[in-house]
Amino acid sequence: MREPVYTRVKTLRAVNHTAVVANGDTDGTAIGLDQSGVDFRSVMFVLMVGTRTDGTYTAVPQESANGSTGWTAVPAERLLGSAAVAAANGVGEIGVIPDPSSSPFVRLRVTATTVTTGAVISAVALLGEPSGYPVWR
Repeated sequence: MREPVYTRVKTLRAVNHTAVVANGDTDGTAIGLDQSGVDFRSVMFVLMVGTRTDGTYTAVPQESANGSTGWTAVPAERLLGSAAVAAANGVGEIGVIPDPSSSPFVRLRVTATTVTTGAVISAVALLGEPSGYPVWR
């Protein structure tokens, strides 16, 4: 019997619905890879740009040992794809192969460039490859 995605993926809010009106960084919520009694071994961030007048919005996954300090960009060799969105109602996605032994927390930083009036952004994290399933809700 096939296992549906629902039993193997957990969805979490990564960046709250936010109006970005200037160049700069918007940091999302710290997400622990240990969720619902299982450890997740992969993450995909989905960046959504809603109402937009200008600017480019780039997803930059970061990792941390404690979830509150020492955030660094995930190395390029552990990223799958890239996410830069420059259109209204655009969607970008980027995958992360985390290193839970040294950095069991991830977050999404959205870097905005060429902004004059901006856009509304939000993002979700899809945690996958759980150490056990079904994933608890």
